[in-house]
Amino acid sequence: MSWNQGYQSGLALALEGSTPGTLAQGATPVALWHNRCTVVNDKARIDSGLAGSGKLSAQKQVDGDDNVGGDLVVPLDTVNLGYLLAATFGAPAGNIYKRAENATAIPTFQLERKIGANYHLYKGMATRKIAISMQGDAIILATFTLAGQSETISASQTLTTPTAISLDRCMRRHAQMYVGAVPVLFPDSVEWSFELDCGAQDPRPVGPRVFKPGIFTPSGRVKMLFDSGAEAILAAARAGTDQAVEFRWTTTTNILSIYLDEVAFRDRTPPVDGPAGILWDAEYRGHNIDGTRTAVAFGIAAVTP
Repeated sequence: MSWNQGYQSGLALALEGSTPGTLAQGATPVALWHNRCTVVNDKARIDSGLAGSGKLSAQKQVDGDDNVGGDLVVPLDTVNLGYLLAATFGAPAGNIYKRAENATAIPTFQLERKIGANYHLYKGMATRKIAISMQGDAIILATFTLAGQSETISASQTLTTPTAISLDRCMRRHAQMYVGAVPVLFPDSVEWSFELDCGAQDPRPVGPRVFKPGIFTPSGRVKMLFDSGAEAILAAARAGTDQAVEFRWTTTTNILSIYLDEVAFRDRTPPVDGPAGILWDAEYRGHNIDGTRTAVAFGIAAVTP
């Protein structure tokens, strides 16, 4: 008996069309680079609660509903990530991925993972949250929290011959933060969280899970050097002034940007922890009050020589 191991587990992604669970016309699967995939179907077993059986032994449990979901963790990069952004937000407008403020539907996609001799196909997948964390000089990872409609297990591959794609990693040395057009110094700690809040509805009496757009809430924190630039950000926070923020990674070939048009930083002064330089652990939350901009957008563009 052989032990199935993670290094043998490939993962393919393909976009669906307007009908969740059905591939888009001409959809081409790609082989995703990933660090971890915990997507499973976790069907509950429910106690029956029957009385009067005349036996002290537990009664057989009843099957609950399918519950497909989990995390897909990928390296932060400028190529591989683009396919997941397209799966989350739809095709980019130019080089910008974002959700329309008046969206009535959300994109769905399929994942297929090989475990041992079998292929696990997950249909009707949707992104519920994106989280990115940069902590020191380490690999930066993006976590996509997913939910889906169904899982099927087969000895045959459905998303056949997935296209191999490259990986263009974003590292701490590539990072820069801008508030307005002013670059801000931050040493090594940034966290981003993007709650897409796509509501999952299970139609009754039967039917596949349906997803609808929900409130899109970006938030996070950045630990920056408390210099004159940080003092200006704090002053704006104290005055209740929204600020535009961009996080940017520039590799040798591409630029990955996260744009937050309207950000409110928390009005909290930094502590003095000792004789060394003062750091400000600044919390922020994004929104879209005027309706003409967007709460958050991702951009991937080539570096201009």
